Amino acid sequence: MLIVFQVINQLTETLLPYYSNLQQSKQSQVGTATDGKEDEASVAAFDRFIVEMERMGLTVLEADYQLVVQANKESLLEPYEVT
Repeated sequence: MLIVFQVINQLTETLLPYYSNLQQSKQSQVGTATDGKEDEASVAAFDRFIVEMERMGLTVLEADYQLVVQANKESLLEPYEVT
């Protein structure tokens, strides 16, 4: 069971940033041609991705979730290399 959870977490940690970068690159390629409107295919793909994550029992955290906000703040700090 632990191995299954570790595999799922590893896939989540790997695929979410990749998918996020993929979406950002698609939006930057579309550029101003859509005049700020989201590409319907990208939105549909993201919705399918969210449904698949929920089907696997994984939750996607919102950007304003307390742990996400704290992690973003900590990512801006200098690395602490002394133990």
